[in-house]
Amino acid sequence: MSIAFDFAKPPPPETGCVEIIEIGKSVSGKTIELCHVGGSHIGSKNSMLVIGSVHGNEPAGISVVEELIKLGAGENTDLWVIKNANPDGTQLSTRQNSNGVDLNRNFPANWYPSEVGAKTYSGTNPASEPETQSLMRAIDLVKPKILITIHQPYGLVDCSRGADENLDERLAQLTGLPATCIPGEMADSPTNTYTGTISQWVNGRYPESTALALELEAEVDRQKIATYAAALQILNN
Repeated sequence: MSIAFDFAKPPPPETGCVEIIEIGKSVSGKTIELCHVGGSHIGSKNSMLVIGSVHGNEPAGISVVEELIKLGAGENTDLWVIKNANPDGTQLSTRQNSNGVDLNRNFPANWYPSEVGAKTYSGTNPASEPETQSLMRAIDLVKPKILITIHQPYGLVDCSRGADENLDERLAQLTGLPATCIPGEMADSPTNTYTGTISQWVNGRYPESTALALELEAEVDRQKIATYAAALQILNN
């Protein structure tokens, strides 16, 4: 008995995490992991890193990344993901980590001090938090051409400020969300602008890269999770 093979049809992409790297731990000692997604074109300059959650009270991105891992990497893309960069905040259901620091104001780019207890408390100094250091370590390892951090609840794609000026428009078309620059007055910071963000740090450190925020709605159902994961899979093709 012979088995017929359809050589014209490409095999499905390998899915799951083909490599998991511990990049650090949270304040309370929880492991933060970097996943190399199956189907990746290893060594491709078309690299992308997606971070599911930076703020602990914005959890929908974790589900999007889990779905993205199941889908596998897109064509010609070297895909990496971090499901949760703030596990302490997720457990506590708080925006900040367990030191009360907003990780997305703690990066050493345009950092600005703020008061302890503030919603966007930026920490004692730039990159003071182990979670921030873990993310910096992962980014320096991957050197992604594209970095997407997932947030809630504005329901939009923040505008591109990196090398690829059209990245926000492409992602908006794929997700169905509008491409809009989030105004500075929504930053809830002493300067009324965004300071110490991961996007600012990446876009400054790697001039050929583009980092931006994908803001999901406050309520995200399974269908939308699947849509956003599929959009990310093909974004960098």
